[in-house]
Amino acid sequence: MATKALRQKSLPPEMVEWSKPLPKEQWAKPSDELVRLSEEVRRIRNADPQRLIEDVFAEAYRRQGLEA
Repeated sequence: MATKALRQKSLPPEMVEWSKPLPKEQWAKPSDELVRLSEEVRRIRNADPQRLIEDVFAEAYRRQGLEA
């Protein structure tokens, strides 16, 4: 009963404003390293979809010269 009353209350205007999504130009950009690693993961996964995801990431890290 108390939770229903809380849900019916409106949020303060500051909280409503804070909760709005950021404009796309303010979104965080992935690093070049993350983009390369993601592409490598997709290549490995496409070549062998049944491979365990842990093995896919380990192989992608190895191919990129990174430590897992």
